[in-house]
Amino acid sequence: MSLVQNFENDPSGIGRMHFSIHPLIQDWMHLKVTFEGKLLYAAEAISALAAFVNSVDLSELSLHIKRILGSYIESCHENERIILAITQPTQGFRSYGLCSASLAFGDFYHTQRRYDEAEDLYQSALETLQQTPVPNRQEIVQTMARVATVYEGNEQYLKAAQLSQCVLDGQKEVFGEYHFETLATLHNLAVLDTDLTRYDEVVSSLEA
Repeated sequence: MSLVQNFENDPSGIGRMHFSIHPLIQDWMHLKVTFEGKLLYAAEAISALAAFVNSVDLSELSLHIKRILGSYIESCHENERIILAITQPTQGFRSYGLCSASLAFGDFYHTQRRYDEAEDLYQSALETLQQTPVPNRQEIVQTMARVATVYEGNEQYLKAAQLSQCVLDGQKEVFGEYHFETLATLHNLAVLDTDLTRYDEVVSSLEA
């Protein structure tokens, strides 16, 4: 799972790169491959981890398994930052079809109430979806909905309500007015409006 924890150039300058991989395949520690090859190995490892995350009920995992899974995800997430830092901003893992992995890892962080990390991954996925040659409106709307739930989790109720309204408009366009996702967002907007009203009342009482 944790195929790619670190990338570094060989100090000999002969074009070899080193990366950390799973103990089961330690013999691969110094594979002489192109940088493009490194990215492909990384993409395969991350896709495998994302597939596992999507295949299980995260709420039923033991704390021990969640910690192990979290360490793998953090390794992948940090590795993406490294790659984006040493390649062009339009390259990195985003160009390897890993948008779904960003969403899967964001969902994991969301279940752990690690909303900042979840938002980072959701926003990355949203940016990728919006920049595709033929944007998938449904995927964009569903990813926006994820971001809205993060705002709500962080008690940023105004931002959550504003984005949820955009989500609602998009869902009406994509799914229809009476689709269950549209109705669920409508209900959540009503809850957010209640939370905002209570928040305003608390602020007013403190300022009085």
